[in-house]
Amino acid sequence: MITALPLEFKAVCSFLNNLEEVEHPQGNIYTKGIFHGEKNTWDILVAQIGKTNPIAAQETERAIAFYQPSIALFIGIAAGIKDVKLGDIIAGDKIYYYESGKWSEDQSGRSKFNPRPLVYNSGYRLVEHAKALARKDDWQKLLYSSDLGPKPSVIVGPIAAGESVVASIASEIYALIHEGYGDSIGLDMEDFGFLRAAYANPDLQALIVRGVSDLIKDKDKTDLSGNPARTRRPPRRSQHSS
Repeated sequence: MITALPLEFKAVCSFLNNLEEVEHPQGNIYTKGIFHGEKNTWDILVAQIGKTNPIAAQETERAIAFYQPSIALFIGIAAGIKDVKLGDIIAGDKIYYYESGKWSEDQSGRSKFNPRPLVYNSGYRLVEHAKALARKDDWQKLLYSSDLGPKPSVIVGPIAAGESVVASIASEIYALIHEGYGDSIGLDMEDFGFLRAAYANPDLQALIVRGVSDLIKDKDKTDLSGNPARTRRPPRRSQHSS
């Protein structure tokens, strides 16, 4: 499981048992643990890599080569663009790299950006599982409280990823995303790099899982990225650190 921020890393580790640190030969410090699901028990390696797509690609490839997993997930928060509300979970079925393109001049001599889309898809099986989960609501029993207002939903859809922090619908980048990638429901800075690394490993199933922490249309008022996660943490069994 790949995360970008300390908050995301801690949230993922809170669901694991038997935690221990594992050091990569090149110096990365990962956390390893066990997740007890309803049907299976999973050995999990968690990495916190930092922001941006280039870093995500490099660090994801390094973690994959080191641990040789069958499944890779990028788990974190994202900004909502449309059709989502605060707290919703986005399962990204495809990722657009919106900064790929060419700058040219139009007939009036003004600079114009012409998108040349780069797209990667999440793993088919995992997307199908996400669609099945979106049809259910039993996962909501993990919420801290049933009095949180509208309950979050799981939504499967496209995510736009780039190197810029988009904080306003008045920005040129938002206009670019709206015009060229109008079906995007979320926005972040790492998912394209993550899926690029996963693509180079054809036996690996990969999926993006993002919680909506703020909405672009009202970012200053809706930003929840500093708040604790709203899920219960199952009790751990015999954990230790190396």
